[in-house]
Amino acid sequence: MLAVTKKVSVDIAAALVRLGQKSLGENRAPELARKVEALDGLDPHWHFIGTLQRNKVRRVIQSAQTLHSIDSVALLETIDRIASELDARPGHGPGLYVQVNVSDESEKHGFSASDLPKAVEVAHGLKHIKLLGLMGMGPRLTGARDAERRSAALASFERLKHLGDGLDASAFEGGAPRYSMGMSGDLEEAVLAGSHVVRVGTALFEGIEDAS
Repeated sequence: MLAVTKKVSVDIAAALVRLGQKSLGENRAPELARKVEALDGLDPHWHFIGTLQRNKVRRVIQSAQTLHSIDSVALLETIDRIASELDARPGHGPGLYVQVNVSDESEKHGFSASDLPKAVEVAHGLKHIKLLGLMGMGPRLTGARDAERRSAALASFERLKHLGDGLDASAFEGGAPRYSMGMSGDLEEAVLAGSHVVRVGTALFEGIEDAS
């Protein structure tokens, strides 16, 4: 479980780490940097889950060990270059999940299914990053019934798993893609589809009013 701490205070995030939750996620570079500094010494594993602009890469990879939203070849190459400038040893730079737009929604970021193999090929050729796997989100179905929404989410996650299973496994750290799929509203479907990481914020902190 990746605990998304973007709406809670430093104190709550720190308490969570002390309870044994070591993976924390943020979606904005300034808040990530603030919490990283505040929790120095507790040594959580920080994930960046927001849309990443290339001009924010240096700041983000100085704070987070894992990035979940890599949505362009240009961004892949920028991360590799900056990791090299920051003296990351080959194969020891940030871990990356390539984002795939499995629901084919125009407002979502991510590679299309047809562009994904080329993106993975490019990532495999870079020296200063670790390609961990694929990230995807279920569709937004405003007003849909819960059963309909969950069924659509499961279909999207199964599609991502199918796409990943068809890629060159040797391109990924550990010899197979990992999957970052599922959030508070569809984490059960993500687990059923084979997710390795679920990004949970709302369900974890529901009822907590101590927001940052």
